[in-house]
Amino acid sequence: MVNITGIVDEVARLDALRALDMLDTPPEAEFDAIAAGARHLFGCKFAFVSLVDADRQWFKAACGLEPSETPRDVSFCTHTIAADDLLVIADTREDPRFATNPMVAETPFVRFYAGVPLRVTPPGGGASLPIGTLCVADDKPQDPTREKLEILAGMARVVEALLEARRTSKENLQLALDRQEALADMARTHRLLQHAERMARIGSWRLELESGQLHWSDQTYTIHGLAPGSREQLGTAMQF
Repeated sequence: MVNITGIVDEVARLDALRALDMLDTPPEAEFDAIAAGARHLFGCKFAFVSLVDADRQWFKAACGLEPSETPRDVSFCTHTIAADDLLVIADTREDPRFATNPMVAETPFVRFYAGVPLRVTPPGGGASLPIGTLCVADDKPQDPTREKLEILAGMARVVEALLEARRTSKENLQLALDRQEALADMARTHRLLQHAERMARIGSWRLELESGQLHWSDQTYTIHGLAPGSREQLGTAMQF
């Protein structure tokens, strides 16, 4: 496995990846469309939206390859996130880092690779970290133009926006659930307070200083022989 210590904080990187909650999720049309567009742009056999986990490379979208993941130690994308920059390998057989890689020496016989890091903001904020790649590959060498590589980089920014949108949606949903649970807790607490007041034959009240509005509990009305919900003025209430 490529050692990325000192280049990228691996613990923080994995935290950022897992905060997305995207690993092992079903295919989504948006990611599939971007991978298909990248493959068409380069006229190559393979294209991927790849997320690099601790020990594996998992594909959110994959064109041209059946497996949904590969071991990280044979992953080209590990090198891309290690450099945190565009990586282009025109001919893998001429690159000593990849010439003996099983993905090169055996099926699918990768000869060309180009990958752009996908970066996201880690939980709690801070500098964005590379969690995967948008990449293309072929079984023939290729020397892509600068224009194609710039388009690929632009497509990677779209993938990043999709990832961030998924995380924001997840966080908003969690906030809504937390608020709903907090309201339920408040309702339970209020019911318990009402029950305690009835059992102890005591009441409670509060005064809003800014508006002068008075709020009595039902038991306070009962103590004073009044119908619950009737609005007493502060001056009258103070006479009880």
